[in-house]
Amino acid sequence: MAVPQAQTEQIEVRWGRLNLKTLAFAVPQDFRPAGVSVTVQGQVVESSYQLRETRVEITLKKELVLSEGQVLQVVIRKTR
Repeated sequence: MAVPQAQTEQIEVRWGRLNLKTLAFAVPQDFRPAGVSVTVQGQVVESSYQLRETRVEITLKKELVLSEGQVLQVVIRKTR
């Protein structure tokens, strides 16, 4: 069985607006991130991340406002 080399998360706004500055995602115990990329509609969003036990905490450089129909995607790449 192949071991995934990345964890992908997606947030889709279906109604209204969503203000974001930070995000946090659970990762497996042995998961060590090599990098994180955040995009909205294919456009890169500048961010930084920190691993805290089994959570990856992401801080966006600027507050982001997602509107109805927009999709934010986060890819957390795993170290090999």
